[in-house]
Amino acid sequence: MAFPELLEDPGFEIEVLLTREEEVRRYDPKRCWRRHGWTVVERRLIDVLDRVTLARPDLTCWLPDTLSEPFTTAELAVALHQPRRTAQLLTYCLRRLGLIEVIGMQDRSAAYRLVPREAPGVVG
Repeated sequence: MAFPELLEDPGFEIEVLLTREEEVRRYDPKRCWRRHGWTVVERRLIDVLDRVTLARPDLTCWLPDTLSEPFTTAELAVALHQPRRTAQLLTYCLRRLGLIEVIGMQDRSAAYRLVPREAPGVVG
């Protein structure tokens, strides 16, 4: 079962710890060329700042109000002040949950929009 499907399970609940940690790095010029020779050798927990319990969260609340439709993952990344990879993971989950859909292409990227939700109590 993939993570998006877990979010749909009525019994799903996850507790996220917001932490402060310290990274110990070592310089080794023969390793970690992407980080210019610096490698993480240890992480130390400094403090637990907060705990957040998520029970069947509505992931659309993570989409900024300033985001216009249609949007791409590049635009979402800018709006969230996060790397594009984070925006791609969020859109993956939102698509799997049926909360957003691809409506075409925009500058060689998929263009997304929110799936319109049916109003409660409205019978078609």
